[in-house]
Amino acid sequence: MAEKKVKITAQDIRTKILAARDEKAEEVVIKEWGVTVWIHSMKYSERTKLLTGSGMGATGNRNLGADEINDFIMNLIQITVRDEEGNNIFTKDDLKELDKKNSEVIDRIATVATNLSGLGAGGRAKVKDRFPKR
Repeated sequence: MAEKKVKITAQDIRTKILAARDEKAEEVVIKEWGVTVWIHSMKYSERTKLLTGSGMGATGNRNLGADEINDFIMNLIQITVRDEEGNNIFTKDDLKELDKKNSEVIDRIATVATNLSGLGAGGRAKVKDRFPKR
């Protein structure tokens, strides 16, 4: 005897999607600073604000100048770097000081953050193509 398939309603699907915990995080040891941080993926709204606030536009259709690139990276780090409990470590007020830190460390953090937030691989290549070489 064949089993009867249970139909899943649109409401069931909606409920499941909205309840899903889809944020990603990666633990990163930063030896140079003597700390471990957790880099989180960005919410869609955070990523859109970051891209549009940098002057790139939501689709990344514009080349950026050095100041815009710097602002993009600093804001990316401010949004995505957190403690073990998920609390943001940096505020907007910290960005000028953070800008003075080792570029290799900043680039390493930014790479993880972009990968976790849908800017990785192909997306990151699109963004990187618009950045002048440092």
